[in-house]
Amino acid sequence: MIGPIFQRELSTLPRRPKHFIARIVFLVMLFAIICTTWLLLAGVQPVQNAGDLARFGVLIFQLLAPFQMVVLLFMAALAGTSAVSHEKDKQTLTLLLMTSLTDVEVVIGKIGAGLLATMNAFLASAPIVFLLPILGGVSLDQILRSYAILGAFLFFLCNIALLWSVVCRRTRNATSITTLTGFVIYVLPLFLLSLTIGARFRGAGRMSWL
Repeated sequence: MIGPIFQRELSTLPRRPKHFIARIVFLVMLFAIICTTWLLLAGVQPVQNAGDLARFGVLIFQLLAPFQMVVLLFMAALAGTSAVSHEKDKQTLTLLLMTSLTDVEVVIGKIGAGLLATMNAFLASAPIVFLLPILGGVSLDQILRSYAILGAFLFFLCNIALLWSVVCRRTRNATSITTLTGFVIYVLPLFLLSLTIGARFRGAGRMSWL
């Protein structure tokens, strides 16, 4: 059983205005990226065949996947750290530990509460992303794999956020450290990998020219 903490969060989350505001803002940002990419692609060359639409689908997928990871990184850090840090700020953590809830129910309930707000925006983008195979260039298997990676990323980051929220006394400190941890573990290696691949391609191009 997940416990009453998760059930309470599940029943109160849809009543909060920021629940809908976060979804709308996130979807508007995704739609803006798609429209901007389409305008840039159609402005450079006219779309004449299915191959052009396939290139557009690949480009959208390459833009949306990292964008979702970066945005959800901050959302998961904020939602995960607030699970325990808010209890500390309100000085209700001791009262929570004095209840009849087991340790597993408290930990899983807090993790689930942090995941709810993040998964809300994560799943809201699914209808848009799953339309990309219609354009071509991107398969359904690739989208499912990217969502599986993002889901595992969010689950791991919420656990890290819960850890830092227990260690740190303030919510803002826990959020900052969690964001930095996620950036170092996920974003920084991808950035360094892209730099390494780019350097190899530039080196190979110079050798072929010589």
